[in-house]
Amino acid sequence: MDLREYESEWLKTENISKTPEKPTIATIKDEGTESEGKFGKQIIFHVVVEGSTVKWRASKTSIRNIIKVYGPESKEWIGKELKLVAIPVSIRGEVKQMVVVL
Repeated sequence: MDLREYESEWLKTENISKTPEKPTIATIKDEGTESEGKFGKQIIFHVVVEGSTVKWRASKTSIRNIIKVYGPESKEWIGKELKLVAIPVSIRGEVKQMVVVL
């Protein structure tokens, strides 16, 4: 039985390296789309991680880090590699893992 339909379409922190010395490599597949989330406007990209294409909600910190390397135009990011790491952050008093670009 093919169970791929039960795989998540979203990038999960448990699939991302926790150590900056060995980051997870992802490749950007599109220029991103804007979406209204519960915390305001979000940018969602499709990225390839270990051969699978998944959706990734980029944090403002990650977007700033990408701009430093590849410039402000997201069309120019298509095909570029990102070094991702999951780090602990405090969100409304609760510590959670968040994926960021190094």
